[in-house]
Amino acid sequence: MKPGCHEIGNRRVGRYHYCWYHLRSWSMRNRAVVTGKKVPSADDVDKMFAALNNMQCPVCKRTMVLHTSLGARSIVASLQHDNDGHMRIICSGCNSAHCRIGDVIYKIPDDHRRCHVCAQIKPKEKFHKDRCVFGGICKSCRSNQHKRRLANIKMDAARYKEHLRRKNIAAKKSQTKKKAMTTQVACV
Repeated sequence: MKPGCHEIGNRRVGRYHYCWYHLRSWSMRNRAVVTGKKVPSADDVDKMFAALNNMQCPVCKRTMVLHTSLGARSIVASLQHDNDGHMRIICSGCNSAHCRIGDVIYKIPDDHRRCHVCAQIKPKEKFHKDRCVFGGICKSCRSNQHKRRLANIKMDAARYKEHLRRKNIAAKKSQTKKKAMTTQVACV
């Protein structure tokens, strides 16, 4: 056990057996060291965890877990370094979204989403039902993608027909050459 902790140690790191909470705290701080980011003290991490309401992610409101053996990878608590220098604990799924779109993630209202294509924040009604928490593609962008895909399919179909036509012409030419050669050989 780590000194001061009364939980049973689940994982050994060095000479200590860490509980899930202290293992997560240690791994978040260690990851910050490895990536060259600001490293919070253990007390700072404890304060960040204490500020969470029932281990809920402040962005998506999903309940977070401390280790992948306790739940899905996307809901594991992770340390987020914001662009303005602040640090907070959010779920890994929100952390990944923050990587893609930045601090905008905190400004998206609950009844809105951000489109990955046009990068606009729109009401949820403008999106098809999707499991994605932060976005997906809005209906207008998806419609445009579908139209482009259909145009490509039609263009590809026309190209394929032209390819087959040329292939058939080439095959007929080679057959006539073979027939001509066999008739010439037979006459000699």
